[in-house]
Amino acid sequence: MALSRFYNLERKLTADPIIYEEYKAFMNEYLQLGHMKLAQTPGNYIIPHHAVVKRTNGKIKLRVVFDASATTSSGTSLNNLLFTGPKLQCDIADLLLRCRFHEYMLTADICKMYRQIQVSPAECSYQHILWRNDPAESIQEYALSTVTYGVSSSPFQAIRVLHQLELDEGSKYPAAQGVLSSQTYVDDIIAGAASVEQIMTLQKQLIGLLGQGQFELKKWASNCPQVLQNIPKDDQVVELSFDPKDDCSIKILGLHWDPANDIFSYHSDPCVSRPTKRSVLSAIAKIYDPLGALSPITFWAKCFMQILWKNAYEWDQPINDELASSWNSFSRQLPSVSQVKIRRHIPIEQCTDVQLLGFSDASQKGYAAVVYMRLSYASRPGTVHLLTARSKVAPLKNNRLDESLSIPRLELCGALLLAQTLHRVQNALSSITHISSIHAWTDSTVVLSWLTTQQVTFKVFVTNRLNKIGELLPSGHWRYVPSMQNPADCVSRGLLPTEALEHSLYWDGPSFVQQSPDTWKSPQYEKIPVAELPEQKTVAETLHVIVTPTANDEWLEKFSSLTRLKRVVAYMRRFIINARHKSLQRKPTH
Repeated sequence: MALSRFYNLERKLTADPIIYEEYKAFMNEYLQLGHMKLAQTPGNYIIPHHAVVKRTNGKIKLRVVFDASATTSSGTSLNNLLFTGPKLQCDIADLLLRCRFHEYMLTADICKMYRQIQVSPAECSYQHILWRNDPAESIQEYALSTVTYGVSSSPFQAIRVLHQLELDEGSKYPAAQGVLSSQTYVDDIIAGAASVEQIMTLQKQLIGLLGQGQFELKKWASNCPQVLQNIPKDDQVVELSFDPKDDCSIKILGLHWDPANDIFSYHSDPCVSRPTKRSVLSAIAKIYDPLGALSPITFWAKCFMQILWKNAYEWDQPINDELASSWNSFSRQLPSVSQVKIRRHIPIEQCTDVQLLGFSDASQKGYAAVVYMRLSYASRPGTVHLLTARSKVAPLKNNRLDESLSIPRLELCGALLLAQTLHRVQNALSSITHISSIHAWTDSTVVLSWLTTQQVTFKVFVTNRLNKIGELLPSGHWRYVPSMQNPADCVSRGLLPTEALEHSLYWDGPSFVQQSPDTWKSPQYEKIPVAELPEQKTVAETLHVIVTPTANDEWLEKFSSLTRLKRVVAYMRRFIINARHKSLQRKPTH
């Protein structure tokens, strides 16, 4: 298998000399750095490899990928037999959320992180590859001596090594303590500090800590010019300009960040091909939004995809004109998301109080949750910042919307989604700031009644979700908000890109949360009587009846068989009848 894959690779490389030279350079570097060695004995597994090529602005970036999922003649692969290990890395959304609370931020990449970690020589026999520099040479077998990308256990091994490095050497570098374990995603570091002095110290100690493990940092970027002063240009991600007029955005974990203006932004291109289910799904997948800020737009797209699914379109079948017109309108507006500018830094340094505010809503299409942070200050008005939003489409059943999910049930699902989101945000920020209180709003009077009713037993669907919400967010945190003031309403219905840009209720939150929390009063709403609440479980009454047997079992105990007992009873009955009718002439019975 590996040999045939290598011949196929070689034919493709021979047809493209430029790519072939890049491939050779990559493999020769691997050999020169000692990351692979000529094998002395045959390997237990041969890993096929191939090129992944990225062309941008006339430049070619090539990376060799090792395919440890390739099956052998035995029908299995190396990845099938390896444990992947538990998840150690932080979620991207949590990492980006935490980075918003540092006035100064730096990012860097651990250069060749996997390849700086040696693998035990006894295990290298499972990491052999085939290679030769020229088709005229004989094929050689090489052993990869470091952690290899493409092997399923490699992410765990690499991250676990970083964590151990921090445990072993972190006490010597207190400013960098916790960065490798909670502010790193695989090989990308995103850290920050409150002052120039602190971030300079952080940078110095981070370099020192990683140097203890022979790791080197590259692709530096920061919104603090002093951080980059002593970094060679080749080790910076780009040559940054700190003039706010210049557009020098870079990508951090896939999200665009402009260090000069210190803002996050989005970029998207229109879909120009004839819309099919495949092209629509591809376009939706390109809308990268780890913060959830574009949730009204992405929810519209998810609902459109669900319509295609309900209509049972084939993957490459053109959709009808009405749907195509709707999609083309959305696609033409999609580039306007570049107008979305989110201020990265949320200034908590001088605030006196931090609160989390959450809103949930649902429609027949699905349900949503939106979370804000409110900062109070002693000498100026409080500020409200959009943190994240999440949405889910209503599930399908047999290509139709599940009719068992009524609007109250969907509203309850939205409340659970909000409770989960608030809980996740609170945990993500626990090491950054103290959150004094959490407030949650919904416009569903049914859900509020469910949450505050204790003496009624509801059906399993409702009970399970109420219990989970109660674990994450006690009922005392919940309030009522009219639909017109609910920012989650637009998310649960979906908006076109241009509509979303103009929706100030979503971006800024309702006007009342801008005011002091002392002035917040829940609007009056019609409370539902307990007897009229839906989803109540019918309670069946059970009667415990005790029956005392009155039958005399003495006769059964005196006879050895039922036949004999019946015969005796028959004689007795005949005697009684004859005794009552003495005048009757007796006749023989035979």
